[in-house]
Amino acid sequence: MPTMSWRKGEIIQFLLNKKIPFPELVTDFQQMTKAAMIKLSMQFPVKELIWAFVKEKVSEMNTTGRTARVYDLAKEVIQMVTPKLWESCIKTAIRFEKEFWKRDRMIENSMDEIVSDPRSVINLGSESETEADNIYTSEEA
Repeated sequence: MPTMSWRKGEIIQFLLNKKIPFPELVTDFQQMTKAAMIKLSMQFPVKELIWAFVKEKVSEMNTTGRTARVYDLAKEVIQMVTPKLWESCIKTAIRFEKEFWKRDRMIENSMDEIVSDPRSVINLGSESETEADNIYTSEEA
């Protein structure tokens, strides 16, 4: 799953590879911020959860370590993907998404508090030359 450390182009490629549709009123992923694209990628994890299940089971069952057997094992494991497993993955995805949105709101609220608190603003242009010169005493200079 994409993170903020990914480049925007990498996130766009991920979304295109996963065939994730554009949100309403968006015609190109370039119009979106990285954060918005990451949120969008988080809305579709159910297939990823099923795929993770299949990969894990194939890995467990491949006791010989031969890659030639992987195809047959994958077909066998896919038969294990039941409606009950899908339901469980959907519930998990909903739980993940709720947690993601909860954290997102917490971060947004924290940022709003920081920005609205006048004490948190650092005014870089207010220092005069005399103030800057007085940082060092004559003994230090």
